[in-house]
Amino acid sequence: MREALMKPISQGSFFAFLLAVFAGVAVHAAGAQKSFEKRGGICPAKPVVRDVMDPLPPDAVKLTGGLEVPIEKSIAHWHKGNVPYREFAEFFRKGRPKFALGEMWGKFVRSGAMQYRHRRDSELKAVLDGAVADILATERPNGSISCVPEELQPGGDGHSRPHCSDLWERKYVMLALEDYYEWVERRPEVLASLQRQADCLIRQVGPAPKRDIREIGWSPNCIESSSLLEPFMRLHKLTGRKEYLDFARYIIESGGAKGSDLFAQARAGVMPWRMGEPYPKAYEMTSIFEGLAEWHRVTGDESAREAVLKYFDSVLRHEITIVGNGGGNYPHWPRWSGEAWDNTAAEQSNPDMTRMMETCVGVTWMKYASQVLRLTGDVRAADAIELYVYNGLLGAMKPDGDGFSYVNLLNGEKVTNKGWGWTFASGPVTCCNLNGPMGLAYIPFCTTPARPSPRPHRAPKCN
Repeated sequence: MREALMKPISQGSFFAFLLAVFAGVAVHAAGAQKSFEKRGGICPAKPVVRDVMDPLPPDAVKLTGGLEVPIEKSIAHWHKGNVPYREFAEFFRKGRPKFALGEMWGKFVRSGAMQYRHRRDSELKAVLDGAVADILATERPNGSISCVPEELQPGGDGHSRPHCSDLWERKYVMLALEDYYEWVERRPEVLASLQRQADCLIRQVGPAPKRDIREIGWSPNCIESSSLLEPFMRLHKLTGRKEYLDFARYIIESGGAKGSDLFAQARAGVMPWRMGEPYPKAYEMTSIFEGLAEWHRVTGDESAREAVLKYFDSVLRHEITIVGNGGGNYPHWPRWSGEAWDNTAAEQSNPDMTRMMETCVGVTWMKYASQVLRLTGDVRAADAIELYVYNGLLGAMKPDGDGFSYVNLLNGEKVTNKGWGWTFASGPVTCCNLNGPMGLAYIPFCTTPARPSPRPHRAPKCN
């Protein structure tokens, strides 16, 4: 079976895709999703653009067989297994010995929350509840949940490790708490903490005399920090607070990377491997465009929509390989360890390639394709999800679901414990070990779209 899953899947029609996904799948309606509740006078933002397709409500999709088994294994052997999530939270109390380790807590909780959305597992909820209570207890007096002491925020001097990853790590805390709040339990203290974290970032980052977001990060173009766009847009949607929309506008007007305007480049049709030079980092770049899709939903900004769709088209055409993932090191970016866009569709059979198709890239690409599918109904987005799920994602997972390969050569061994990460007492953990389960959790979320009802959208009444 595993060999069959690794075979490339042909690009079929959207209906063929749904039939493939639903082989052995039973779907039952579970009622409409609950609308955001008014809490403490906070009024959710009204979207200007309504999606063409909406995911089915939580717990409305039941999978059996080839797609549900990997999800079951991941929950049992990863989220409820031996993952040292309590040690992840300690990075926020005691600091971390290596840059970006603060992302681990957020990635673990974020994928766990999405898994809980699909399977209402009480043991998983207990794990997530404990992890959230633990991280909330690390909030600093200035409102931040950060691995960096207040006096060195944000990001130390901006470029020195480990503090340069401050904004990236805080982004993942926010995303995880937003997913917990949306899919697990709407606890008021979680939303209140999110706002304090965001308010702290707004005080620290922005136009002079604040710190420039393009000058904080470990990459030469600091591209990773602008991925704060997504959690700020999601928090604006939850609260309606204009200052969060204003901060998102600041990120967009800053261009997303030092020395480049990623959004203008996308609209101009610049190939992905030439965007954001000298480091067209695939994972982080796509994360930024996820945030731009959320901006378009809320504002109706047509230039943002153009950038979102042209970026999708360009990546699909120039970067995605026969197994649905992309990025590599040769011939264009050997110094970046296979984590940059590399004109990979054309170079995937290059014999010089030694690192390619990071699992973090594939999962983020899958999530981005889900954004495009919901926005437009474009069947190519459905095909992209199907191609990656059956080939790149399941092909990267360890047989017992307790980890994922970091990079994935078409003709090389799987590498689960080599790459960026840290070795804990329970074993090594990499970024891709943590991101792979998010891909599994997205299978029921993004492959079962239902057309929204034709009634016009009405914003909730708020005081």
